[in-house]
Amino acid sequence: MPAVRHVVMGLALVLTVIASVWDGPWPGTQDADKVAVDRPLKRMPAPDSVVARAADTANANVPAPAGERLHQSKANPFAVHSWLPPVVHAKAPAPPPPRAPPLPFAYIGKMQDGAAVTVFVTQGGRSHVLHSGDTLSGYRVESITPTDVTFVYLPLNEKQRLTFGTEN
Repeated sequence: MPAVRHVVMGLALVLTVIASVWDGPWPGTQDADKVAVDRPLKRMPAPDSVVARAADTANANVPAPAGERLHQSKANPFAVHSWLPPVVHAKAPAPPPPRAPPLPFAYIGKMQDGAAVTVFVTQGGRSHVLHSGDTLSGYRVESITPTDVTFVYLPLNEKQRLTFGTEN
């Protein structure tokens, strides 16, 4: 003996099939059919006029049907999505401004004659005698004091100081 549940499910299936096949008028819909016949039929838009219809519905503040919304969407439904925050690539820092190379001179000694100071330096095995205003290997001697010599690196106009000790 079939269970009650099977009988109810079978009856629901038979009623569903009958309702889907039957094309007759349902009770209470006869007046609605007469009104529908009296009105002129509304034409469905052609598929190529979807954009025009979307503009009309946008102006009327009525959302477009779901099919048209999907058609108008520019998003890729198959794109890869991630919950991770987007990677921000840092720009490479600007290169530092050019700097003068280290002084190529080594202090040998000095000679002081009154207020004038003469300094002796070496560069790569060659000795030089320096006075204020001299130019040597891209450097100009700006000033000489009893404790240091101030050079100006001419390509960058950058000052550098060679310190060599005390006044004595």
